[in-house]
Amino acid sequence: MKGVPLILLMVAVILFIVGATTYYYVADYKQHSIIATMNESARIASLRNVDNSIRIEEGKVELSQRAFELNFESSFNEKNNVELGKTSFKYKYLKGADEKMKAVKIILTDQKNKEYRTTLVVDKPKGDRK
Repeated sequence: MKGVPLILLMVAVILFIVGATTYYYVADYKQHSIIATMNESARIASLRNVDNSIRIEEGKVELSQRAFELNFESSFNEKNNVELGKTSFKYKYLKGADEKMKAVKIILTDQKNKEYRTTLVVDKPKGDRK
């Protein structure tokens, strides 16, 4: 009888540790899954929207912004395996001096106002090409 409170305390501590660890790994999985899906969807949307007819200059690419956004959102919603509720997307386009797109920063906000961010670099520096 004397050891029962100690055993109950140990069981409570162990349950707390197991619960906290489980919560951490579920949240970590959700974060990584959403970011990976965003990256994959951004690559797919960029490849679908490259206008090859104007690709005459090396290192330059032209994307239709509205078509990119629509393709990204449809691809993300199709491939996402985490329930986010109502989501909103914000896009910030980085353009060079010649008004050509260099990168797209995508910010997804879920129903709980948590933000997930990723950046798609459209053009690689000339030193990285092979």
